[in-house]
Amino acid sequence: MRSDYTERGSKMVIKEIFDEFIRVVEENHKYTIGLVDKQKNIVFCSRQDLVGHIIDYDKPDSENVFFKIEVQNQSFGYLWVSGNDNLEMISKLLQESLVVRLMYEINQSKLNRKVTKDDELVKLLLNKDGFDRDKVLNLMKELEFDMTKAVVAIYVIHNEGFNNKDVMRLKMRSDNKESIYSLLDDQSLLIFKTLPPKCSDENEFKNYINEYIGSLRNWDINNCYYLVGTAQYNIRRYMSSFKSTLWV
Repeated sequence: MRSDYTERGSKMVIKEIFDEFIRVVEENHKYTIGLVDKQKNIVFCSRQDLVGHIIDYDKPDSENVFFKIEVQNQSFGYLWVSGNDNLEMISKLLQESLVVRLMYEINQSKLNRKVTKDDELVKLLLNKDGFDRDKVLNLMKELEFDMTKAVVAIYVIHNEGFNNKDVMRLKMRSDNKESIYSLLDDQSLLIFKTLPPKCSDENEFKNYINEYIGSLRNWDINNCYYLVGTAQYNIRRYMSSFKSTLWV
C-alpha cells in the first residue's frame, strides 16, 4: 500500500491540513500532535524541534497514543497525540477530523482531475484535424473508462445555460466511470455514456436511455433538450455518434 504523503502533491496537502491542526493545538498547550511515517520518523509536528525524531508507534502509553491513518486504501502513516488530560477523547476527535479532511481533499483532487481529463478527452475525440489514438487510450485508462462497451453520445442543451456546480455534481455520481462529461459551451453538455449488453435490442436501448435521462433530471439537470446519437463500439466512431445527435 503506497503512502501518499511521501509524494510531492499529497505531502503538500497533508502539510496544509496538519498546519491547521497545529494552529488549533497551539491554543491548548496540553497536547502535542504529529504525523509519523512507517519508518517511525516524525514528519510533521506541533513542536518543530521534534520533527525528524524517532518515535515508536507500536508502544503507546498513558501519555502517547497513535492511530493508523488510512483513507481510500491510501496509507498516510500514524497520527501521534501526546498529553495527559482527556487524551483518549481528544485524540479520537483529532483522528476522526483528520480522516474526514483527508477524504474530502482526496475526493476533491479526484474530481478536479476528472473534470480536466474529461474535457481533454472530449477535445481529442472531436478533433477534426486528426485522431491521436495513443492519447485517447491513455486518457481512457486514466479515467478507468470501459472501452469494451458500446458508447452513445447524449447532447444536452440548456437554453438558460448550465450551472457549473450541477455539472460538477454529475461527475461525482457513482456511475462516473461509465460516463464522460464535458461542457462544450455554457449551454451545451456532451455525455459519452457506456451501454450494457442488453441495449443491442432497440426497445431495450430506448428504455435504458429514457431511464438514464430521467436520472439526469433527478440530478437537477432540468429544462433541457436531450439529443441521443447512435451506439458505437469503435473509439474513432464516437464522433459519429455525436454528429448524429446534431441531425435529430
